[in-house]
Parts: sequence; structure tokens; C-alpha cells
Amino acid sequence: IKEGVLNIRYHYQKNSGKHIAINKGLDLAQGEWFFIVDSDDFLISNALIFLNNTFSDLPNNIQGVVARRGYDQNEVIGDEFKEEKFISDHIERRYINKLKGDLAEVYKTELIKNYKFPVFSQQKFCAEGLIWNRIAKKHKSLFISKIIYITEYLENGLSDNSIKNRR
Repeated sequence: IKEGVLNIRYHYQKNSGKHIAINKGLDLAQGEWFFIVDSDDFLISNALIFLNNTFSDLPNNIQGVVARRGYDQNEVIGDEFKEEKFISDHIERRYINKLKGDLAEVYKTELIKNYKFPVFSQQKFCAEGLIWNRIAKKHKSLFISKIIYITEYLENGLSDNSIKNRR
């Protein structure tokens, strides 16, 4: 902010969980695309350029781009895709095609604002899969096998405790 390099608006809120922070981000978002990147993860150096080029070629009926997460730029998290690019949705990918693995989801802000996380008092966790599956019921996405997002799973972090948190 001090450097004036990027247009950054900072909003503070009490820690109520990641899903509540995402909801607030959606309330404040003004851009065309919405991309959730965890604070302990990072994008590869050309990820945003790659996404911008991908967005410019998308058909109007495609509402999201879903790329791969990796442990590094060469090791994908989960199953390899059989194709470099394909049109699908999260339900078809996971439950019909049985492809597993964490992904890097980018959706049109206008669309994802209609799929905010539910809020329950005293609850600080809601799996993102809930939102991706709700979107999948009505919208298709472009899935890409390229790793653009590097994830480091922290011991006792949200991913490490995923099953326990969902219960």
C-alpha cells in the first residue's frame, strides 16, 4: 500500500474462519475474477499472466478456470488429468471421473457472489468443496492440467484436519 504499486484495499475483521473471510472478500471484490490463495501458499511466477491469457479465450458459457495445485512446479497434488484441458465441473470430475486432488479455482466474481458460504455461530470452518459443488450443479468450468499454485500443507492446518473439520 505504501509503495503504491498495487491498488490494495485493506479490511480488518476478527478471525471468524477462512470461509467468513472469503465471504467478506466477495462483498468487497470489484474485479472480474475471484481467486482464493491461502496465506501460506503461493502462485508460480507467471500464473496470473497464464490465467489472463486463458480468460481471454473462454467461451461465454464457461464461468471458471480450474488449474492444478502442486507440491512444487513439477509434482501435482492428486491424480493426473488425462487431458491437458477439458470442460467439466467438480461433481463430474470427482465423483464420476474419480479424479482426486486439490485444485486452484478461479471463478467470475459476479457468479461466485451468488454462492457464499453459510454462516453458523461458533463455527470457524466450512469446506470450499461445498461452494464448488453448488456451482457445479449449474455451471461448467475449464479444467487445465498446468500447475499454477504451490501448496505447503502445514501440520495441524485446515487441510491436515480436513475430515475432522467437516464432521
